[in-house]
Amino acid sequence: PIRKGKTSARIELKIGGKDGVRYIVERTFTETDSYIKVTDPDGSSLRKPQTVLDNLMGSIGFDPLEL
Repeated sequence: PIRKGKTSARIELKIGGKDGVRYIVERTFTETDSYIKVTDPDGSSLRKPQTVLDNLMGSIGFDPLEL
């Protein structure tokens, strides 16, 4: 996802609902690696960001093959 001529890229996703933003997910890509950061709306970083996202997907996701 890094544009030609650039050395890094950043994607930001705000996850929430009618009551507002619950999480802000930031994924940063470099030429050699990628990093993920999950914060709450106040800007406090959450520990184990991938675990937070896995748990969130488990609560809203589904397996289409089970249909």
